[in-house]
Amino acid sequence: MIIYRTKEEALAAVTRSGSALRHASGRLKDDKDVVLAAVTQYGYALAYASERLKDDKDVVLPAVTQ
Repeated sequence: MIIYRTKEEALAAVTRSGSALRHASGRLKDDKDVVLAAVTQYGYALAYASERLKDDKDVVLPAVTQ
């Protein structure tokens, strides 16, 4: 299984497929830029985000509108 460890790797992956967030490191699942890119692509990627970002309206709104 691939684990994305750098922000650049994770952004490239989630831009192609938001579900790739599940393969990001815990630190990247808590990175607002990475999670926003993922949920904009695939709203259900919110399930893989950190608990802190699951409560962030700036992240949740794009996820639910997707």
